[in-house]
Amino acid sequence: MHHNIFLVVTWVIRKLLRASVPMGPMILLTVRGRKSGQPRTTAVDLFERDGRSFLVSTHGAGDSHWVRNLRAAGEAILTRGRRQRAITAIELTPEAAGPVLKKVLLPRLALPVRGFVLRRSLGILPDASVDDFINLARTHPVFEVASRQESFS
Repeated sequence: MHHNIFLVVTWVIRKLLRASVPMGPMILLTVRGRKSGQPRTTAVDLFERDGRSFLVSTHGAGDSHWVRNLRAAGEAILTRGRRQRAITAIELTPEAAGPVLKKVLLPRLALPVRGFVLRRSLGILPDASVDDFINLARTHPVFEVASRQESFS
């Protein structure tokens, strides 16, 4: 039963994102499946800070399909509404990702209501140390993305 609810929620989120409904940092990621070679689309969190963009595995663990597919492919398509952006992605080491996570997640974690889900799903508080964020990056991978074409405006 839980799996069916997850599938319905995922389907609804994908439809809303395709319709350009703002959903915080969520965006659609399409990446080639590492086994099938077929395109796979899922909602992920994209955080942008200081002119840099990062995909963060905030929902689920680091062994999720999109993470494994992106590791294998190294490139993907991000979609927001009708706009698409071809990207390359490089996974950061936990030591490099920890300070990034603290910087990009801190503003959201500090929000009383909107940060609740993120605090709960990640198990981390806004006042956590950089070392805590490094440990978080061990189970929630971070990819730095670079555009292969025009970026979103």
